[in-house]
Parts: sequence; structure tokens; C-alpha cells
Amino acid sequence: MDDYLLTARAITQAQRMAQALERSGIRASVQRLPTGLSTQGCAYAVRVGAKDFPEAVYAARRSGVGPLKIYGHDSRGYREVTV
Repeated sequence: MDDYLLTARAITQAQRMAQALERSGIRASVQRLPTGLSTQGCAYAVRVGAKDFPEAVYAARRSGVGPLKIYGHDSRGYREVTV
């Protein structure tokens, strides 16, 4: 996988998750979830690089704003990942 999307219900949750990751030294950016990945109308995600993925999931969960779902992205598109 090239990078990962950690999904959130709302932009506020995504921003809090990104802040928690940044405090842990992980680069993260907030974005809208790509069309087709969410059954909710307005969902957001935090994008992290592959090398930071394991620590990012741990840091997000530790902070209490952990991801709802996780999607990995590579040249073939997005796939849900279970951790």
C-alpha cells in the first residue's frame, strides 16, 4: 500500500485525529473521503503514509478518536483494511 485513510464521522473528529497524530510525530492530512467509500453523505478521513501506518492507528486509538474504518490505497485503488 502507498498510503492509508483513517475514516471519521465528521470533520471535527478527523481534525482531532490528525492533531493527535501530529503530536505523535506523524504527518497527517485531513480530506473528504473519496466518493463510493462511505455510505454516509459527508465523511472525512485522515491520510497517512505507509511507513507511519501502524503507529498512526495506535496513536489514533490511544487518543480516543480512533478511525471508524481504514482503507489502504495503491495503484489498484482503495481496499478496506482490518487491523
